[in-house]
Amino acid sequence: MEHLAVCVLLFMSISAAVEFHEDAPLLFESKYQKAALLTKAKVTSIKEALGNFFKPQPVVRLTDSGKATSCGGLQKFNLTWTPKIVNPSRGVMFNLQMIAAADFSSGQADVAVYTDGSSEPFITDSLPLNCAIMNKLFKNLCPIKTGAHIDVKYDQPDLTALPPGSYKLTANITGTKGQCFMCAQVIVTIEG
Repeated sequence: MEHLAVCVLLFMSISAAVEFHEDAPLLFESKYQKAALLTKAKVTSIKEALGNFFKPQPVVRLTDSGKATSCGGLQKFNLTWTPKIVNPSRGVMFNLQMIAAADFSSGQADVAVYTDGSSEPFITDSLPLNCAIMNKLFKNLCPIKTGAHIDVKYDQPDLTALPPGSYKLTANITGTKGQCFMCAQVIVTIEG
């Protein structure tokens, strides 16, 4: 599908260039066909115009993973998602491996979402968390004791509500005593 879009855009760009140079000498003319003779200079100008349009992009395979970073606290975790560049209609698979730095049975998750380059979040929310909620997603995970090894996977099949773009998301999970259970930051790209 992507190759088809590139071919259509290339055809449209060349067609626009040919129409722009209507005063060029004609190769042949008929009632239905008209084609301009493109000189080397005109071909070069088309290449220059298309050069900016088709800049090489890094190759991202469907098996490439994004990786979260810690935004504070003593927790040790590895949070990844596949594919790295998220296609909303295909969903995403999250993987979390961690050693719990604190006990957890209830608390809250404070979430902030930023657009690329913004210093102010456009979404902030605080969500209550407890074992009943967590065990619906991850059977028999909660309550969590300090030092427990956690290895969970979560498949989010439909993300169509997310608009295309690059986002930074920070999630800070605290326990009932206010201790930091986990603080993670991810930078994710949603394709359009």
